[in-house]
Amino acid sequence: MSKTPIAVLALTVGCLQPFETPSAYEDQRYLCANDNADALWEEVDHCSAAPTCGGVASFTGTLGGQPVTVESHLDSSMVRLVTLGEARMLDGVDLGGSGPYFQFVFGFESIGGDWDVAVDAPRTFGYAGAAGSLESHLDDTWVEASLRLSAAGDSTDLAGTDGELIVEEQAPTYVHLSFSGVYGNPEDLVEGCIHVLPLEVGAP
Repeated sequence: MSKTPIAVLALTVGCLQPFETPSAYEDQRYLCANDNADALWEEVDHCSAAPTCGGVASFTGTLGGQPVTVESHLDSSMVRLVTLGEARMLDGVDLGGSGPYFQFVFGFESIGGDWDVAVDAPRTFGYAGAAGSLESHLDDTWVEASLRLSAAGDSTDLAGTDGELIVEEQAPTYVHLSFSGVYGNPEDLVEGCIHVLPLEVGAP
């Protein structure tokens, strides 16, 4: 597949190939930066007023060896719960939005925490493959992270490694996350934050 003036994702043996990042990224703000905090919460307020908005995401770093910066309202936000005794525990989230030239879905599995109890004390997790299969996986410090990128009819799934997820706040109506990790090639480090306003709440 030849490159075009806009970003292109090409699938070869299931791997993400380099894609171009033209100047449209210059119009994207990294809303997680301290000096953009007001702008982040303005976007969250706008999203809260729209019934089809599932939250606000922003991230920056490199993908496919190219720099990217994205700010996006989420068009999908799925929260999965499991019942343990009388508690509904947060099992995982799938969070989808759009950058200038591609769509994305961030996934975090095996988070834990009582969904019906508001908590504002941050919880920190490391990235681990198959974290959901670990003993006491909803009561440990590991999550399984993933990122799906789609464009031009193609998509690829990238496992998150060498990373960290922080659940900054969790409540029955929202979750605020920040994260940093490698997705794909070892040099492809991505960091960001996501304020989740769930459009769907269900079972795994």
